[in-house]
Amino acid sequence: MRSERSRNIRAYIYESAYLACELPALREAGLTQVYIDTMGIYSLVREALTFAGSTASVHSFHSYEELSELSPPTEPYCVVISASTSGGMARTLRDEQGFEAERLMTLIDASRTGRYEKVLVALDDVDPSYRKQLVDGTETQIELFGEHFSSKAKPPRAVTLGQPHAPKRLHDFLEELGIGGVLNLNSTPRGSSTSRLVCMDSSVAGNNPQLHHWLNAEISWRVAVAIDHVIHADDVGSKNLADIAATKLHAAKDSITRPTVTAYADLSPTTLKSSNGVLVVQAVAGDGGLLREISRDLREFLKPHVPRHFLAGLGLPQSEETWQRLQQFLVKNASSRDYGFSAWLVLPIGSDGTTSAWQAYSDLAAAAQVRSLSIAGVDSSVLESSVQQAIQLVQGAFGGFLPTNAGAPLGLTDGFVFFGKVFDGRLDQVPVSTTYATVASVLQAARDLANPTNQLKPTGYESVVLSPENFLRFNDNLLQACILRAAHPSELDYSSSPHLSRLMKEFLLKLFTRHGHAYGAAALEFAAALAAGRLRLAANHRQELREKTIQLLAGASSPLLGFICLME
Repeated sequence: MRSERSRNIRAYIYESAYLACELPALREAGLTQVYIDTMGIYSLVREALTFAGSTASVHSFHSYEELSELSPPTEPYCVVISASTSGGMARTLRDEQGFEAERLMTLIDASRTGRYEKVLVALDDVDPSYRKQLVDGTETQIELFGEHFSSKAKPPRAVTLGQPHAPKRLHDFLEELGIGGVLNLNSTPRGSSTSRLVCMDSSVAGNNPQLHHWLNAEISWRVAVAIDHVIHADDVGSKNLADIAATKLHAAKDSITRPTVTAYADLSPTTLKSSNGVLVVQAVAGDGGLLREISRDLREFLKPHVPRHFLAGLGLPQSEETWQRLQQFLVKNASSRDYGFSAWLVLPIGSDGTTSAWQAYSDLAAAAQVRSLSIAGVDSSVLESSVQQAIQLVQGAFGGFLPTNAGAPLGLTDGFVFFGKVFDGRLDQVPVSTTYATVASVLQAARDLANPTNQLKPTGYESVVLSPENFLRFNDNLLQACILRAAHPSELDYSSSPHLSRLMKEFLLKLFTRHGHAYGAAALEFAAALAAGRLRLAANHRQELREKTIQLLAGASSPLLGFICLME
């Protein structure tokens, strides 16, 4: 604890001295006032003033609105801005409010190009190899660097998952599609050239009886009678759903002519030449990218006053917010009325980008193949064999999880609170992908939660992590692996909390010590998360864990030893 505090103090002294040297106004003899945009940088600026021998007072402004009301004082002053992507705040202060450029500084900015003020650190000057380590797919670089001033100014808030984080439609999803509807992890759906982390069988979803029952009522109550064309996504499930919708529309209108059903691939301006209304159908939608694409084409092919309705069977967006944005994009138009939008079942499941844990571990394995390691106390042949075993396991597990140290697949026992009684007597039929989708949806529900006390979402003034308690509460090895992979790296970063880091270190040490027993069956998943940097501890705890685990395992080659040796 003392050594960690000493390192933090030394770093602050160095940073503050650098700031004082780079901004001459801070060293001005008559300096009386320093303005800052957030209290998160107060201690840094205060230390810089102390280094410069100044007794100037520091005033904090928490928003653009407050700063916009400020006028340059008559006494010597300077302004320090924490972080910016465009230099907009400094530009406004200079051009519209009359502040002097030489008295302005931004600590972190995307670039120095086109800036009037002094920039302490420009991200486009940062070495790419270092910058790559900081990007986790959920934050921009400015957030990673700049928000550090405020969100890391105090220990993170720890969140323990429980019933308040249960997604609203999870039970329906599991009951209708949990068995048979979810494909393997990182599968490529039919008709697509790219894989998806959570991928549904669109034909199973599109033929679901409950979906059809909902569709009948939805068409009767909400779909415009003017619709005479149905456009569907280019997959079997969407085609089946479109045919059912067309039949129902035909019966409801009691018309001689059945609505024309067209695949999106066959859509052209002439297809809708005589259309009075269009229904767009997709059985399974993620964030709705295809629905947006079809909507854009319809804006070219149809006049705004022609009714249209967008209908999704199952929605698996990143978050509630992205789904709401999709709906807003689809229904708003140049006419005086909104277009229609319907969805049977929506379950936010978090990010499905290229920065998934699977990709991070794949990158780790690729880097390990060309990396030269030498670990004190570990025979070179044992080390090489261990690293190769770890690499091979990663390469063979892109569609699932790393096995136990004995090579058995991870498993799940009865009693998972978020399954409820849906799979009673059928747990052996539940695919690993359904378990992962469940955990991912719970984590996303925690991020979307309205209650800030239990919300798994950082703010500009507070970071948030998953409490180590989660790995004790959900102690089945498969659940532990799902949490590790579905969580954002920032949610597993315990490095800024000595207390949480110590708890996690103690848990991991016990886990690695008992890696041959049921308690430690997910040891490889935890070790890989540490090696890839997705799971972070304080430096002293990380070093202690690494040394003790290597000492424990050094006698024989194993993939667990390989991952531990790859920790930096």
